[in-house]
Amino acid sequence: MARGNQVSNELNLAYLRVREEERCSSTSPYSEVMAKVDESFLVAGDGFSCTENFSNQDVWELTDNLSWFQGRHQLTFGTHTELIRTTRLTLIQPLGHWEFASLDSLEQGLPEVYLRTLPNPALPEVPAANLGINQVGLYAQDQWAATSSLTLTAGMRMDVPFFTSRPVGNPLLRSELGIDNSLTPSGNILWSPRLGFSYDLGGKGFLRGGVGLFSGRPAYHWISSVYASTGLDASNLFCAGSDVPAFTLDPFGQPITCGGGAFVPASEVNYFDPAFRFPRSFRVALGTDLRLPGGVVGTLDLLYVRGVNQFYLNDVNLTPTGAAVGEGGRVLYGSHDPATGDGTANRRSVAFGPVIQVRNSSGDRSYVGTVQFQKRFAGGAELSLGYTYTDSKDRMSAAADIASLNFGRINPLDGTLEQRRLATSMYSVPHKITLAGAFDLPLRARFSLLYNGFSGAPYAYRVTGDANADGASAFGGPSFNDPIYVPKDAADITLADPAQWEGLDRYIRSRPCLREQRGRLLRRNSCRDPWVSVMNARLSKVIPTTRGQSIELIADVFNVLNLLDGDWTVRRAIPDTRILELVGYDAVNGRGIYVFEIRDPNVRNHEATRWRMQLGARYTF
Repeated sequence: MARGNQVSNELNLAYLRVREEERCSSTSPYSEVMAKVDESFLVAGDGFSCTENFSNQDVWELTDNLSWFQGRHQLTFGTHTELIRTTRLTLIQPLGHWEFASLDSLEQGLPEVYLRTLPNPALPEVPAANLGINQVGLYAQDQWAATSSLTLTAGMRMDVPFFTSRPVGNPLLRSELGIDNSLTPSGNILWSPRLGFSYDLGGKGFLRGGVGLFSGRPAYHWISSVYASTGLDASNLFCAGSDVPAFTLDPFGQPITCGGGAFVPASEVNYFDPAFRFPRSFRVALGTDLRLPGGVVGTLDLLYVRGVNQFYLNDVNLTPTGAAVGEGGRVLYGSHDPATGDGTANRRSVAFGPVIQVRNSSGDRSYVGTVQFQKRFAGGAELSLGYTYTDSKDRMSAAADIASLNFGRINPLDGTLEQRRLATSMYSVPHKITLAGAFDLPLRARFSLLYNGFSGAPYAYRVTGDANADGASAFGGPSFNDPIYVPKDAADITLADPAQWEGLDRYIRSRPCLREQRGRLLRRNSCRDPWVSVMNARLSKVIPTTRGQSIELIADVFNVLNLLDGDWTVRRAIPDTRILELVGYDAVNGRGIYVFEIRDPNVRNHEATRWRMQLGARYTF
């Protein structure tokens, strides 16, 4: 039915402050990823990012929508503007951090690793990163009721970020590498057109879909490291083996150099490619909701996503030196000491360590399909069953708020640093099953169950050491970002002890992801933890009080099957994926010399497995 001219306006103003202090790395969203590359050890001193870690973000949002109804058209014009200020201060290990291989080593005061963050002596008060961005969004949309059954929607959105602060410029970086790290990608426009439809199937359901470009603000911690890592604020000292200084318990006398003075801390710098744009993706969606026989409602959704402007990092302070012919063509960025296997990166400027450019890549893609069935029964019971299939690949999975972690430790190198290959995303969950049921009980009580079953987390086996000599580091130490080369036979790998081949070969044959990739470098995230099953239960009861008010008592049990039997729904994973340690370099065969380290791929994760109970109450008035 045609409508007369109507105009409506909706204005919203919101303010949000997020303040966070002394967040240790064990609570971070990428802690599970970190656990897969960090072997257990004993620690003395401060923990990662625990001593000085401060973040404060103030966000002002202004949204104004003007809607104009004209006949069969609903026109909408609006703006979504954000004023964002982020202050962040992070010193990884300002008090000194010691690692011991065993209790005996700790008792004897013989650490194997020492790390410390050293502030710039010229800046006694380490400056906090101050990131200011005003992002202006303007959009227009026409929703057209073309027929009584078909509705078409067309729109265009424009987002423009304006940086109101700049990183502190590093004069040495400009003179050494010709890079101005104070530049920002301010004013780079993001255009986002889209088209959608909805078709009424005449009481049987709906068919819907759409296509377009979609953009949004990034997680600003992804880019705040540009302001925090200028090469002027601090550097990270890393000492290992014989270079570890003498252990001391004096909190005010922690070493500021390695024992042999062999390691000179080099500053890390992050900077923007001036052409960098915030993430934007192309999406095609198609879905339907259908009323099926027996009162069942079925839903089918298909989604294709392709990255147009994606977040990417590259170390521009490196020059490739060739390829390791004995390890599947592994690209090398430096040289190795034949006796120890230690790598020396081929730096364009020895005055700096990694110089990480924040830029864009493209080509990330995902296919997602979901089917779901729901039914409500007389008496209040409900059942729902859903299955989701996902095939997601990217060049770099950004899980951390520190660039060096995303660049190295979280993303094993698959391809070259300049252009990584598409590989399984760390967020990929190929299969997920969800089953939910809720039932009314006597005395106004209700019981519900929710089962979630999904594919385990992906990972790749790595080398302990710097197999490609790129000098990738995190927290001042090596990031172990090199995947292993999977040997075809005993002649295809150089082992310090050839007798280890039998054990290594047996381990490879026991793991499908290794067995299927013999004779090549292991693909990123091509291995996967076992299937995960979790069932939660809730029992609630409503108690009427007075004047139509009520109180609801709630008891939740998480992972209830593990409560019934301690061997049910056990979460298992491999805690450390480093199975080959680089101990030398075989120049004749163009490959590393390795020691095989046996890893149990099915270690019980007690924290994730443990059942939990939660009691609560809700008052309705």
